[in-house]
Amino acid sequence: MRLKAGLSQAQLAEKMGTQQSNISRWERDPGDLKGTTILKLAAALNVDGNAILKVISITDEVVGEA
Repeated sequence: MRLKAGLSQAQLAEKMGTQQSNISRWERDPGDLKGTTILKLAAALNVDGNAILKVISITDEVVGEA
């Protein structure tokens, strides 16, 4: 989603008011995202929070199959 929005990790981190290392961690393990962070991420990416939850769900399913 970040890449589709044309943002680097650093740019997304700045929009969210967090550190780039957090963006990297969340991309590796989206299940680590909490409610308020999901809302901030959705706002920064200009998407609905449900879209973020869908990505988390899909990632959990794929990782669970490994």
